[in-house]
Amino acid sequence: MTTAVIEETLEGMDLNERNVRKWGQAAFGISAYGDATVKVPTTVEELFNPTTHKPTAWPQGVKRMGWITTDGMSLGKDVSSNNTMGLQSLYPVRTDMESIEETLGVNFLEANGFTEALYRLLPVEAWPETKEGAYGFKGAGAADIPDYVLWLVLKDGAGSNAVYKHRVIHRSRINGLEDRNQNRGDPETFGCTFGLFRDPVSGLVDVEASDGPGKPTHLAAPPTTP
Repeated sequence: MTTAVIEETLEGMDLNERNVRKWGQAAFGISAYGDATVKVPTTVEELFNPTTHKPTAWPQGVKRMGWITTDGMSLGKDVSSNNTMGLQSLYPVRTDMESIEETLGVNFLEANGFTEALYRLLPVEAWPETKEGAYGFKGAGAADIPDYVLWLVLKDGAGSNAVYKHRVIHRSRINGLEDRNQNRGDPETFGCTFGLFRDPVSGLVDVEASDGPGKPTHLAAPPTTP
């Protein structure tokens, strides 16, 4: 029987408030799925500079989407299972996993050529060259929904205390769109939900890593009290 008192138990809980994250800044990019000119990372080592501990730059061909709302991004993972029941018990005697469905939701705050094209379910090849200029589209109706590669960088803190999360989703497709407001009082936003899928070429759904000068292992040790 253990003789440890509660104080000893609390001291051994390995708590670190530096690992509590609030992502106050974010960058969201989209590139065409299957575009051979855009190198998509397949290893976590490609996501960060090992010297500066900062995210590596995105390649040309990634469309920067601009501002997103303060809601940030929402991640969903729906796990489905099937139970086998036995006559002698109310508890399952076997559980089989059937599916995992991942989603990512984001609400774009800028009304620009990129967000308009995305909301219209156009492939990246049909988007304007830049998001800042004039744009125009013909609503001929969509025969299918294109796949996209999603690029995400999140940042918590600043300067030497900054921590980043860098994620590249290899294959995604829009499976939900929110209503748009067009009035005097509310900004027009473009709410999109992406379904995430395994890329048959890379064999991956995504690659993700977190690093930064503010990671506890990179910070200088506090001075020793004499």
